[in-house]
Amino acid sequence: MVSTLATGAACALLCVGLPKFARFFLEAHRAEVEVRQYAQSLFLSREVFATRGRIGVLLLVSMFERQVVLLPDSGLGKRLSGEAMRGIVARMTTALAAGQIGRALENGLQGLEENLPAWAAGERRENELPNAVVEEKGP
Repeated sequence: MVSTLATGAACALLCVGLPKFARFFLEAHRAEVEVRQYAQSLFLSREVFATRGRIGVLLLVSMFERQVVLLPDSGLGKRLSGEAMRGIVARMTTALAAGQIGRALENGLQGLEENLPAWAAGERRENELPNAVVEEKGP
């Protein structure tokens, strides 16, 4: 019984100190669902939807889970194909897997720029949302 408790405590400490070890216990489907749910809650709490034409977009990089979520608002989602969004996420995920977080974000922004519909390219709009990277630390 003592050895079981000691093993559990050792595993818990390793999970806190070594993310690679902690990821061993994370089911891929569960990680995907949790990160998407978190992105949706950020989309609402940060009011990304509060733009004329509903063209806001949230690009979330979850470093622990190594997941990327791209959430366009309804006005942009109608014009940005699912294939284009999957391509952007794939470009980001490749850099993220290599530990290049900055590069992953650059790839995502570049992909959005390349895939934004033609109607947005010629229009000059005032920026309705802050251009800031929001960084939140886990527990």
